[in-house]
Amino acid sequence: MGSIHRGKELHGLIYKMGFDMNVFVVTALIDMYSKCGTVKDIWDVFDRIPIKNVASWNAMIGCYRKHGLVDSSIQLFERMQTEGIPANHITLISVLSTCSRPSW
Repeated sequence: MGSIHRGKELHGLIYKMGFDMNVFVVTALIDMYSKCGTVKDIWDVFDRIPIKNVASWNAMIGCYRKHGLVDSSIQLFERMQTEGIPANHITLISVLSTCSRPSW
């Protein structure tokens, strides 16, 4: 619980400093929230990224994989393709490992 509190403090500082539009900083926030287990917070962060790159998509897909949300992970991968973001090897490994995992 202390980790999520510190993470939210850091997120607030990032917002105040204006770094919340930097895709690399926001992708790190997605990873942090994923490790803390707060999927709702992750969506809030992801939706605010104006121009998403493959790393931000990978972070989201990986988050869903980590939390056993198989269908959501695959749907996000399909959305990524629809939006014209080319998958890389990390994307494909994440999706494949998602499919090999039983849904909870």
